[in-house]
Amino acid sequence: MDEKGKAGVFFLILIVIVAAGIYQFRDRKWVRDFLVSSRAGIEAFKDTWNERQGGEKVFALREVEAVPRETSLSREEVKSKIPEGKKPSLGEEKKVIPREKKAAPPKPDPEDKTAEGIAKYAHFLYSEGEYVRAIKEYSQLLKDHPRFSGAAGVQYAIGEGYRALRFFEDAIEAYQEVLKNYPASSSITKAQYNIGVIYHLDLENYEEARKEYEKVLLIGKNNPFVDDAQYMIAFTYQREGNFAEARREYQKVIDEYPRSKRVPTAHYDIGSCYRKEGESEKALQAYKLVVREYSGNIADKALQAINEIEKNR
Repeated sequence: MDEKGKAGVFFLILIVIVAAGIYQFRDRKWVRDFLVSSRAGIEAFKDTWNERQGGEKVFALREVEAVPRETSLSREEVKSKIPEGKKPSLGEEKKVIPREKKAAPPKPDPEDKTAEGIAKYAHFLYSEGEYVRAIKEYSQLLKDHPRFSGAAGVQYAIGEGYRALRFFEDAIEAYQEVLKNYPASSSITKAQYNIGVIYHLDLENYEEARKEYEKVLLIGKNNPFVDDAQYMIAFTYQREGNFAEARREYQKVIDEYPRSKRVPTAHYDIGSCYRKEGESEKALQAYKLVVREYSGNIADKALQAINEIEKNR
């Protein structure tokens, strides 16, 4: 290798070492200062080069009239300010003008003791995670304004607050008050369903959970939680290891609520029950149906299960 070649290799190695050092110490102040000064030097070089080219701004960005940061000009209005014959570069054309942040809604007045005022303040506290204070306000609202039009929703919110605090017995009692005092309300179905969920997922009392889910089914097939309740009944059996009964209950989801969002998962869970029972062929059939008929995460899980079964054969 001649002298020029050696010099080229040395120069290349030097560049790599400098670049690696800059990347490693990129958060240090002196590195940032170096990068800023380097950029300034490049800009000065551009200006010098432009002057040598007879004044033509070879390196300069396309000229666009400055737009204040606080402006709300539309894309078309910004483009109209570009001098004719000078097309903006891609970077300029996509420049985003920041929008003003929307002001947060005002905090409700805690001194407003009307039913609506108390409800707004209680909702605010709940949204801020102040569940104890929210429950206190909700309870005071029901005491002072028992005929409030939103009383059922307020009682339901008390149950939600207690559940968020993990006071499960209190939450169940609050939900039961919805069922007892507001039987015509639309809140009764979700209150009844949530009682089942607490026994099921929070207290792991599967037998009691099934009793509560069954009450959701008795409300009627038109209620929005009926398919969820049927699915959860099957799930409680699966959690107990009663896979045969779980499969039968999952099949009810498929047969009785064919439009339910739970159907794809019910097919998958039937496959999982067969797999736990050692019925690999039947499990494969259920998983393959999921892959064939559905998409998304549940199909990916079914495909993974198929691969695992095939691998272990």
